[in-house]
Amino acid sequence: MSHDPHALPNRERALFTAVVDAYETKKYAEGVAAADAILKKFPEHGETLAMKGLIVRSMDEGHERHDEAHALCARGIECHPGSHVCWHVLGLVHRAERNHAESAKCYAQALKIDPENSLVMKDLSLVYAQTRNVKAFVELRWKILSRKRDQRMSYVALACGLHLMGEHENAYEVLDSYEKIRRGANIDHRGAWRDEDPLMKRFDASELALFKAKLKRAAGKEKDALALLERGEETIVDKVAYLTFKGEVQVALGMNAAAEETYWKLLERLPDSYDYHEALRVVKGLPEKVHDGAKEISDDDIAKLKSLYEEIGSKLQYCAAAKRLPLSFTKAGEEFKKLIVTYVEKPLRKGVPSLFEDLRNLYENSAKATLLEDIFTDTVRSLKESGKFLSGGATKSEDEKKECVMYAVNLLAMHYDEMGRRSSDGGAKEFAKAIECIDEAIASNDSCVELYLNKATILEHAGDLQGAANAAETSRKLDLADRYLNSNCVRHMLRAGRYAYAEQLAAMFARDGDQATNSFDMEATWFELEAAKCHIRGKKYGRALKYYHAVLTHFDQFIEDEFDFHGYCLRRTSISAYLDLLRAEDRMFARPEFREAARGAITLYVNLFDEPPAKKVADLEAKLAAMSSDDAAKFREHMRVEREREEAAEKARLEALEEQKKIAAAQESKNKSPKDTPQKVDPDPVGEALENTNQPLEQAMKFVEPLLKHAADYEETQLLAFEVFIRQGKPILALKTVNEALKIAPSSFRAKRNIVRLARSVEKMDESNAMKKILTMQVGKLMGDKTASEFAASMSFEEASHPVDIAAVAFAKREVGDDSALVEGAKATKMGAEFSLDDYLNALDTYADASEAAAEALTKTCAQAFPYATCFGGAKCTAREN
Repeated sequence: MSHDPHALPNRERALFTAVVDAYETKKYAEGVAAADAILKKFPEHGETLAMKGLIVRSMDEGHERHDEAHALCARGIECHPGSHVCWHVLGLVHRAERNHAESAKCYAQALKIDPENSLVMKDLSLVYAQTRNVKAFVELRWKILSRKRDQRMSYVALACGLHLMGEHENAYEVLDSYEKIRRGANIDHRGAWRDEDPLMKRFDASELALFKAKLKRAAGKEKDALALLERGEETIVDKVAYLTFKGEVQVALGMNAAAEETYWKLLERLPDSYDYHEALRVVKGLPEKVHDGAKEISDDDIAKLKSLYEEIGSKLQYCAAAKRLPLSFTKAGEEFKKLIVTYVEKPLRKGVPSLFEDLRNLYENSAKATLLEDIFTDTVRSLKESGKFLSGGATKSEDEKKECVMYAVNLLAMHYDEMGRRSSDGGAKEFAKAIECIDEAIASNDSCVELYLNKATILEHAGDLQGAANAAETSRKLDLADRYLNSNCVRHMLRAGRYAYAEQLAAMFARDGDQATNSFDMEATWFELEAAKCHIRGKKYGRALKYYHAVLTHFDQFIEDEFDFHGYCLRRTSISAYLDLLRAEDRMFARPEFREAARGAITLYVNLFDEPPAKKVADLEAKLAAMSSDDAAKFREHMRVEREREEAAEKARLEALEEQKKIAAAQESKNKSPKDTPQKVDPDPVGEALENTNQPLEQAMKFVEPLLKHAADYEETQLLAFEVFIRQGKPILALKTVNEALKIAPSSFRAKRNIVRLARSVEKMDESNAMKKILTMQVGKLMGDKTASEFAASMSFEEASHPVDIAAVAFAKREVGDDSALVEGAKATKMGAEFSLDDYLNALDTYADASEAAAEALTKTCAQAFPYATCFGGAKCTAREN
């Protein structure tokens, strides 16, 4: 018998088992001690070296022993290359570092060495699921199932994989085989089918019955799907999911009468679900969308809708939608007026804060908006004069009258606010009326939190960020224990540029008073995005980048958190929830929060590439050298004073935060024992390293890549990618982004501007470059065989209406040598009801970095239209409080 040179004696073998147990139970110190005991006698035992590396990696929260862990694993493989344990362990190390590609390679190698190892197969299948390598996942799950046919998870996992591949019939057959085996009890040895808990068996059967029906429908067999649903009605415990899917299948089969009955049952369960109201209208042959701004509804359909909602109101006593939806499909007139008058009385009596939000969609209809103003004004007048609502209802006391007047005036203020936002000339008159009304409401009750919140909203919409921050601060002080009021105030303070105070406020509700750590641990993306924009306005780009990278880290973590659910959901047969999770994760980087962070970060990195910090310093020195000695001395003194002022402000901010931490820590010590784990020290707290990076475009690609992978169907994604590719000298990729942008938005002026930029870039390419001829031909097609100058000249300011589009036309013209285009574009910008204050601010930001004259021209125009706007220096804006 040949001796295995890697075998351990009994004592060391027991120690190795202790190493594995210590890793699995997270007793890492004990594991390292046991491994060292083995290595002291057998220093080249590969599996022990690899396990020690895995434990070191697991202990390494700060990634300080990364190299040591990898060196131990590499040494383990070198000593024992034929060990599946060594390769499996290295795969686990790569998995811990989110390096799924390398992890899969290591697992695959371990599987070559030990093809029957079920643990390695399971780990590899999870990596395939995480990386959406569905084909490999299915092949591996077939292999797992063929070796062990008594585990429910194997059948469920394989069926889900086949479903994702589009092989719905095969997936159905797998589940059908599973149920037949279970019913036949062909496998009944000890340990088989570990789901004998009655509740789990019921849930298992329910999920499988619903999933099988969905597989039939996905395969295009709606009749079979409906038959399965009806046969499994008693089995399926999620009745809402059952009825919803049944209704969808019935609609697909044209069984409108049966579907109508189904949706009535759903409305009995969820009477205010607008989705079910839409579905019911569809099966009755009525318009699906009835909200204002949708397709015009005929008089005949309006009569039928009215009859339907009278029926719904009589059958479903607590259905609020039956009262609200008629406001949308009823045409402006006396009937609409009567409905509104009746609808608003109860919320005004109760002081419902969300009343205006409920009515906001009605403003899509200008005739209704005009009527609403008359109704709200008359309501205020009637309550003030007689204490009665327009519907005839009277207030019961003077106190109730006063309160109803206050809420009615508040509603009128919100009306004027909405009209101001929709105004074609900036809405100065409407915002003035809104402020007057909200101040009147506050004067009647200066302790009502909602009024100050609404005032902050009105002032923010008008552009008065400082006034909005002051109003939010007042609301916060009315209830210092309310986290929402605190957070709302923090948001307004950040928008007003008052970061130091905002951070102090945020620290009040932070764990241990450490706002920065707490906001990151809580994944408070809203705070990070607002703080980043605040720092950009303050020209503190390092701090802004710090926050944008924090958002990127959060979203990476969201994706990684998915990994634990592959095994869990499949093991618990949570099929519907699992497939919903996969769909949500696949669109995670397309969420608005990430796209906003990516836009900010990419823009900053592009600007840092164009004008690095070192260049700014050199330009400053050149500016000083051109001055006289006296002027240079004065300028240096001014810079010194400003720097000292900023340092003093930063010191005061830190001192205030430290005080907040002490207070919070003292409170914490009263409630529970202090934390044992020391707080991590951030080596770059203000993002200086990020701002001074030597590779800004490489950093920008960290945001571009997930956008292109998950959010490529947004025009903005292609525009941002173009900015990076054109600077990287990758014209082919830049051309691709232009083509994709034009597919998404064929008339996009920003994409057309990029065509001009790309054409100019191609013109500058060396004639010896083999790609120049191809690129010239492709770009020429995009320009209609015109030159860049001709194409830019063909773009006119009259064709563009959006402020940012007008700016794109101006920059395209400047690209071909028209130096006056930017000022012309700024002057050509007009006010429009369809454009928001932010649209004009974005246009201003576009001009600001390129032309002071253009920025000044646009600011002058906007300051007149938005007199309350802080960003444009409007005459009525509130002065900043320091």
